[in-house]
Order: sequence, then C-alpha cells, then structure tokens
Amino acid sequence: MFSAKTPRRIFLLALSLLVLSALSASWLMYRLYYVENQVRHAYDVLLTIDAVTSSLAKAGRYRMVYLENEKAAFLDEFEAAQAEEHTQLEKLHALISDNTNQIAACARLEASAEARLAVLQSSIEAKKIGKFTPQEQASSTTELVKASFETASIADEMKDVEEQLLERRATSTSKLFLTMLVILLLAFSLSIWLLFTYYKRLKRELRERSNAESNAQRLSVLVMTMQDEERRKFSRELHDSLGQNLTAAKILVDQLIRKLPGEKGLQELQTIVSETLTETRTISHLLHPPLLDEMGFATAARWFIEGYAKRTGIQVTVDIPEEPQRLPRVLELTLFRVLQETLTNIHRHSQSKRAEVTYKVTNNDVTLCVCDFGVGIAAEKLAAFNTDGSRVGIGLAGMRERVREQGGSLDVKSGPNGTTIVANFNIANEAQDENSEGLLKSPSQSLESV
Repeated sequence: MFSAKTPRRIFLLALSLLVLSALSASWLMYRLYYVENQVRHAYDVLLTIDAVTSSLAKAGRYRMVYLENEKAAFLDEFEAAQAEEHTQLEKLHALISDNTNQIAACARLEASAEARLAVLQSSIEAKKIGKFTPQEQASSTTELVKASFETASIADEMKDVEEQLLERRATSTSKLFLTMLVILLLAFSLSIWLLFTYYKRLKRELRERSNAESNAQRLSVLVMTMQDEERRKFSRELHDSLGQNLTAAKILVDQLIRKLPGEKGLQELQTIVSETLTETRTISHLLHPPLLDEMGFATAARWFIEGYAKRTGIQVTVDIPEEPQRLPRVLELTLFRVLQETLTNIHRHSQSKRAEVTYKVTNNDVTLCVCDFGVGIAAEKLAAFNTDGSRVGIGLAGMRERVREQGGSLDVKSGPNGTTIVANFNIANEAQDENSEGLLKSPSQSLESV
C-alpha cells in the first residue's frame, strides 16, 4: 500500500528531476555551443593560414609570368594577390589574438611573407628598368626559395598547433555530447519509472474505488431491499394486528353508542377510533400497497395517485394503461418507489400545483415519466447529480440506485419551468425475474455476500 505522502514524494521527485535535467542540459548545451565555436575557430585559423600561403604562391606565379611576358595584366594580378595576402594576414592576426604562442608565430610568418614579397617586388622593378640580368635572377631565386621554405615552415608550425587544439576540442565535444546523451537517457528512464509507478498506483486506486463503489451499490440496493421487506412486514402487522384491534374497538364503541345514544364522549371516541383506523390503513397501504402484489403496478399507481391528489391538493394528470402486462415483481416495486419518491419531492420542494404521470409498456421497454411545473432543481445541484450523484437528497440517489440495479436508466431534466424524471427499463427475462425474486426473499444471504 502507498502511504499518504507517496503522491507528494513522487511529485517532488519528478519536479526535482525535471529541474536538474533542465539545468544540466542547459549547461551542457552552453558548453557544447562554446566548444563547437572553438572548433569552428580552429578551422578558420587553418583555412586562413592556407589562404596566406596560397596568396604568396599566387603572387609568385604572376611575378614569374610577368617577367616572361611583361604584360600589365599580370602585374595587376600580382598586386591583387599581394593585397589579398595582406588581408589574410590581418584576418589571421585577429583570429589568433587570444593565443600568445600563435601571436609570436604569426609575427614571424608575417615578416617572412613580407620578405618574400619584397624579393618578388624587387625583381619586378628590375625587370621594368631592364636591369634584371641572369645573375640577378639567380640571386632572387635563391632568396625566394629560402623565404618560401621559411614561410612554409612557420605555416606548418602554426597549423600543427591549431590541429592539436582542434583534436582536443573535438574530443571535448564528443565527451560533452555523450554526457548530455547519458543525462537525457537517465532522465527519460526515470520519467518512465515515475510514469509506471503512477500507472500502478492509479490502477490500484481505480480497482479499489471500483470495488468500493460496487460494494457500496450492492449494499445500498440490499439496504433498500431489506427496507422494502421490512415495510411489507410492518404493513402486514399494521393491517393484521393493530388494524384488527382498532376494528374490534370500533365495533365495541358502536355497540355502546346504541346502548347509550346520548353519551357525547362515546361519539367523540367513535370519531377518534374511526379516524385512527383510517390512518392506520392508509399508512399500511403506503408502506406497501397490497394492490402492488395482487393487481400490479398500474392499479397500485392509480390508487396511490388518487390518494396523493386528495392529501396534497395537487392536480395529477394520469396516462396509465387500464390493463398493462404484468412485470417482474421487483421491477414493479422499483417503479412504484420511483413514482412514490418523485411525487413526494414534488409536494415538498417544487411548489407546483399540478403534475403529469405517464406510463408506457412496449415489447422491449418500460418507461415511467413524471413531470411537474414548479421551481425546478438548481443547475449546479443537477450538474453535480448527473456527474457523480452528489449534492442531492437521499431520495434521488436512492431512485438512481434502484433503477441502476434493475439495468435501467434514470434521466433528470430540470429548469425554471419544472422538472421531468424519466425511468426507462428493458423488460427482464424470466431468469432475471427469478434471481430478483430470490434477492427479495433472502436478504440476509445477500448481506453475507457483500
């Protein structure tokens, strides 16, 4: 069993897990973004170093072509390559500004590149004035080869440093990615566990609630069944015992009045005994009308409505067939209790002066409809009743349980112009009728099974 603090603990655990996962994922994503930027930065440095060496090579090619052809177009290309080399060196300076070792190497690379460009420029100038002799060409070539080797060496040194940084940063990126993946998988696994825990708890609670509701419904129906049985017994006792005694008392009073016709006390006693006898018979019939067992629901309903109209002054319009088919006894008793409770509620709560009762029996369905024209049921109470059966009196709740037990449906509609209650049943087969009869005859056995 779960303790009362379990839901709170699970909620706090889930909340802590979500917060921790969010913070961890945010930090790791920031670190991953930072390292990725560092990786891109290393690639940019490598590409810029290659661009510097490429610009120097391009300038050397155009210088050579110009020396062979002396065309101005090649001289323009040489100057463009020289300008590009200066631009790439400035970009390289900006990229390695955060690395002191690379700053020194970049300064040496820049000095070597300037020296190389100076040799190229001097040979071009010599060519322009016609002083570019073979000896001058051999000397400049020697200086260019030396400067080229120096430039390439410095560039390779800088590229080695950047490649080492790139390798470390790539490794760090992989580790961060794996760490984030592990955290997300762990969070996902814990979330699945929490969901499964909640599912098991919810399933258990639903099963326990379903069992409790089922037991409560069976107990409620059983209590009503036993109550009906007690009403039947009490009604019989009133009729057979107290009713017979009052009848005997009335006979004796009548005899005394005939012997002493002028005695006023005897006449008052006769009136009291007669009224008591009438009230006793009325109470006996209301508890359980004999007509319900002997003649069926239709006859008992007409008798009850007639007496109800006399007692309350409410005009009731009745639409009940004269000779409908008989129904299972328990179903007829359910219909009578619904009618009895509904008309009682009309008298107590609706303030209506008239009501309508309609009873129909078809081949498959039995329908009892009772409506009034009073103040109606409050909307919030009716909504609560239709949702979970709460915020209403015992009468409506009892009616619904009776109807539900017989496999029927109870529909309650209400508004400012009145309330309509419709009870509908499928006609039970003989087996169901026999089971129902057995339930009425042995309530104690049913109580033991609950």
